[in-house]
Amino acid sequence: MDNNETPTEDLPGPSTSTGTVKNESKQEPKTETEHINLKVVGADNQDIFFKIKRSTRLEKLMQAYCDRTGTAMSSVRFLFDGQRLAPSNTPNELEMEDGDTIDAMFKPVNPKPFLQELVGQVVIAKLKWDQEYKGILASTDNYMNIQLVETEEFQDGVSTGTPLGEILIRCNNILYIRAVNS
Repeated sequence: MDNNETPTEDLPGPSTSTGTVKNESKQEPKTETEHINLKVVGADNQDIFFKIKRSTRLEKLMQAYCDRTGTAMSSVRFLFDGQRLAPSNTPNELEMEDGDTIDAMFKPVNPKPFLQELVGQVVIAKLKWDQEYKGILASTDNYMNIQLVETEEFQDGVSTGTPLGEILIRCNNILYIRAVNS
């Protein structure tokens, strides 16, 4: 009996039914544990789900999250169990389990220097009632009111088609402002 068991385990291919069963049982757990499902919860409590390999660097997940939400990776901090994640971390290193949650927190930004850096760039300013204005940020004042030139208005992501030229937007009407990535 010992002679029959040894050759069956050493067979390279699935030539016997016992060899086939052993190969399948080895592959199934590998596919179950090779990938992990993770949930990223943003500051707005919106959940975005990702499926990645356990050996994949979290930088890919972080970049995909930022691409989906339209945010710069430099403005988001990712936390797992209260600890800040590095882009070089992997789920294996952190002993993450399927279904774990990563928190995406926005790094506080000082608005005045942020706006000053955007002067001369094409920006999108979204107002509180869902209108968007795309134009070149010409200037900002101490109250953070903004002046846009070559402005175009958008409603629900669609251009209204009428060029507005130069406009002023009062700061308390702005929901957010961001640079347009070219």
